Amino acid sequence: MSKIYSSDVEISLRLMAILQYYPDSSVSIERLVAYDYLTLHGNDVFPELESLHPKSPNSSNEFLIKRELFKRGLHLLISKELIGVNISKTGISYQGGPLTAKFCKKLNSAYSEKLYQAVRSVINTCAVYSDQELEDRIKSKLLTQDTIFKNESVFLNYSNG
Repeated sequence: MSKIYSSDVEISLRLMAILQYYPDSSVSIERLVAYDYLTLHGNDVFPELESLHPKSPNSSNEFLIKRELFKRGLHLLISKELIGVNISKTGISYQGGPLTAKFCKKLNSAYSEKLYQAVRSVINTCAVYSDQELEDRIKSKLLTQDTIFKNESVFLNYSNG
């Protein structure tokens, strides 16, 4: 039986859902991780956002472990030429390619429409934050809301203050 949830394909589809809105500019992996988390659980951090997925006691774990999953998803998308990669003095960033929006338009389901709306809301709400400010805000909210994250935060040397 193949793994569907948190698989490279699932992560890749959500990455494309975000990157379709960045055909002319690029975003860091940190912002992609944050935007993906906020698309699924935005109301946990920003009251004005609607969460695509229901509240879960372990949702903060998703934020902590996604970076490695995202690297695999990004590699898959780059290998299929569905997104672009930019390497500069400031680091590596990613952007939608010519096929990104076309591919996303082919996914015409009720869920994909909700996903795209949630992504647009996250982008509109969070564009004013730097990558670091966004990560700090998410971690701060999660530290105060989730006891599981509090226990992990000691192990990972995050603090709430």
